[in-house]
Amino acid sequence: MLPIFKTLKTYNKYYVYDRNCNAIISVKKPEYEELQKVEKGILEPEDSQTIKYYQKKGYLKNNQVTEIEHPSTCYVDYLISHNVEQVTLQVTQRCNLRCSYCIYSGKHENRTHSTLDMSFEQAKNIIDFGLKRSNESKVFLIGFYGGEPLLNFDLIKQCVYYVENVARDRKIQFSMTTNGTLLTLDKVEYLYEKNFDILVSLDGSKEEHNLNRVFQNGMGSFDIIMDNLTKIKSMFPDYFEKITYNCVVNPNHNFEHIKRYFDNYSIIGRSNVMYQAVDLPDNEKVNLADSYYQIQAFEYLKMLLYMIEKLPSESVAPYMWSSVENLMKTYDKLNMHSELIGKYHHSGPCIPGMRRPFFNCQGNIYPCERVSELSGIMKIGSLDKGYDTDKVKSILNIGKVTEDKCLHCWALLYCVQCAKDADGVDHISRTEKLKHCSNSRYEAEDELLEMCVLKEFNCKFDVRERNYE
Repeated sequence: MLPIFKTLKTYNKYYVYDRNCNAIISVKKPEYEELQKVEKGILEPEDSQTIKYYQKKGYLKNNQVTEIEHPSTCYVDYLISHNVEQVTLQVTQRCNLRCSYCIYSGKHENRTHSTLDMSFEQAKNIIDFGLKRSNESKVFLIGFYGGEPLLNFDLIKQCVYYVENVARDRKIQFSMTTNGTLLTLDKVEYLYEKNFDILVSLDGSKEEHNLNRVFQNGMGSFDIIMDNLTKIKSMFPDYFEKITYNCVVNPNHNFEHIKRYFDNYSIIGRSNVMYQAVDLPDNEKVNLADSYYQIQAFEYLKMLLYMIEKLPSESVAPYMWSSVENLMKTYDKLNMHSELIGKYHHSGPCIPGMRRPFFNCQGNIYPCERVSELSGIMKIGSLDKGYDTDKVKSILNIGKVTEDKCLHCWALLYCVQCAKDADGVDHISRTEKLKHCSNSRYEAEDELLEMCVLKEFNCKFDVRERNYE
């Protein structure tokens, strides 16, 4: 078994990432050039004096991973029986909007909008299902999803009343994703009293938002949403500050306008806005405007300058704090220096059925609400039959279908491919999964290079000790 590594170069220095012990080693230029010859197959590893030198120091040892298997596989039965963290209920498949990029719009390999609602009996059984299997979770989350969940608001209230009576000794948190058009004051008063976490979909200014987020008759939804939010801000100012917003950016948008709107003109400000690129069907490529990538790069640069204490925390865009935390996690991971042996699996697939199982109106269970409801392989059980543990373990171990590649991939520890990326509808697809490998390696390399550059600029990685919001 040969050593597995990746050469890295910044503007000033040369490095090699050693997969076996998950470490970045600073090397001299001649050593870097020799290791590159090994990478390109010009020089055999056993003939490399650089490899021999570092092996004596405990690095660049031969690969010890012999099998791709997720370390939690043997615990799956226990985890999905005692540690379920959340259940998400699809309380309705109805929606009063017809957003052009919605996964239920008919453009994606998924079901389309329907008139189906979840019954209280079914919702009650889902809640019981989750409560029974979450006895070791400190907090149990119940999420309400659609369609537009507020179209079945009475069911939501019934669910909350039921939980409050059957789980008095449990810490329960409620959440909801909504398009915001039905957030009337009477509903908000109830959601406020029950301390709901609310995520509202809002795509920027009126012009940008109404390009895609329209009612069935084609009329834009912006004015109604803003009228609702203005009233909420007036009547429930404290609660209004806790609402978060999701802005979906697509090729038709001018991201510069969207960013300026949230930064300067919107009543909601910029504090709780998250941006994400539109998720298009596989046969459509996302080609966002150059301004999107330029602005994102600039905000990311400011975040990096904060990391090396060249800018104050106020300069960091609120939505960039997740990137700060990701960098800290990478730093922590690199500092562990634990050697890989035997079995390993890349991260990415969460433990299906434990993290955030999604129950649709038919009572079928999926790993989360982002996967296709038409996918047989992503259906991990049903309310009446419970979990299909074989399916759960299969989805958890999507790396099995690319085991020959994963065993020798230098980016194994930094790959975050989701099970959704390997959805072959009726099987875990090697072909689909391999489509995402080059991008995974690119992102892993970028992540490690950032670590190198931050260290070169004397980053102390003490962000958690600083006071930031």
